[in-house]
Amino acid sequence: MDPQAPCDLLILGGTHVLVDESMRDISDGGLAIRDGRIVAVGERAALEQSYRCATVIDASGKIVMPGLINTHTHTPMTIVRGYRDDLSLNEWLENYMWPWEHEHVNPDTVAAGSQLAIAEMVRAGITTFNDMYFYAMSTALVAREAGVRAVVAEAYAEGGPHDFDYTLAGTAELVSTFASDPLIRPTVAPHSLYAVAEEQLAEMARLSERYGLPLHVHLSETAGEVQDSLDRTGMRPPAYADSLGLLHSRTIAAHCIHLNDDEIDLIARRGAGVSHTPQSEMKLASGIARVPAMLEAGIAVGLGTDGAASNNVLDILEEAKATALLHKVVASDPTVLDANTVVRMATIEAARSLGMGDEIGSLETGKRADVIILDTDAPHAVPCYDPCSHITYVMKAADVSTVIIEGRVVMDGRRLATIDEEKAMSDVRRLARQTGRQKAGDSG
Repeated sequence: MDPQAPCDLLILGGTHVLVDESMRDISDGGLAIRDGRIVAVGERAALEQSYRCATVIDASGKIVMPGLINTHTHTPMTIVRGYRDDLSLNEWLENYMWPWEHEHVNPDTVAAGSQLAIAEMVRAGITTFNDMYFYAMSTALVAREAGVRAVVAEAYAEGGPHDFDYTLAGTAELVSTFASDPLIRPTVAPHSLYAVAEEQLAEMARLSERYGLPLHVHLSETAGEVQDSLDRTGMRPPAYADSLGLLHSRTIAAHCIHLNDDEIDLIARRGAGVSHTPQSEMKLASGIARVPAMLEAGIAVGLGTDGAASNNVLDILEEAKATALLHKVVASDPTVLDANTVVRMATIEAARSLGMGDEIGSLETGKRADVIILDTDAPHAVPCYDPCSHITYVMKAADVSTVIIEGRVVMDGRRLATIDEEKAMSDVRRLARQTGRQKAGDSG
């Protein structure tokens, strides 16, 4: 290679956790970025000799790793964070969330909620999120302006804030608007098998096929959903979804808690990905997904936060720790879902579950430059023997110091560069007072 080749951004020093196939880390690493992609990764000394760059980030003493990926969320629902808690899923949805959405969701509330959620996610080191919500163009435009990678869908549920024709037209608009956009990826999202009629589920499967789009759906989230599917269709949810063409290599199925062995095998054979959202699932008492069995079957399982209304924060590092601890207890085995596995679920396996494993999820030459830097200079983070153990069990959202997406620095020194977070918080406070139960003097 020509000595002192130009690059746009150079990260020098620190422990670089590559999340490649060998789970290699480089103790004094370097990473070069040009035109939004990683052009070199290796030892610091070698990159200092090989590249020249006006912008250099000193990561000495820190952890450099791929950006975290949120495989399932409802981004604008920050507006109803804490609106109603401690209920079963059905009661929460039918008596509180869906009535609120039917009355208050519109492009403006979606944009405001998305702005706040994206600020929160960037602060937590999330560089890509997979969204399921209504009026998706508003979320997509906010994400693109903020420089954040987003998978977005014009979601549909019967009784939702817009009709099915709007969903079809909205999907077509997303496809045409973002056909060549490097950050925004349109998808198709029927809310669930129980909230969408069979004819419309089949049409959304055809829509996914027609445009070659991913398909995002809640699947087998509760025992009640499974029984309802049996009563209505004579099939459990995965078989019913498969009969309608909803299970394929572009599918990302959220939750997948109540699966038997045959259903795990079916999802693996179809090549679908799964989003595991342990904190939301625990809070709603929906059950515990059989994640180790899914991974053993070869399913790509990524971590997700679900929405801020049911979690109530958008923090993949929290989900990583919860995942590791929860499944060890369930299995009565401390070796289950070790730190390396969980870090992969937050990065490369998450990318694979979204069909994006060739583009993001690891620090490898040629991949898109989605990189975060974690600061270990805090009492809770000292000492650090194993970086993956640290990422899984120690690090917090507040430890994320720098976020780079598509080669662009969107947060540096904990300062957001592309989002006015004061305005985002102010807008959501105002909307919470107007649409919810919050009083004018409340601080939330």
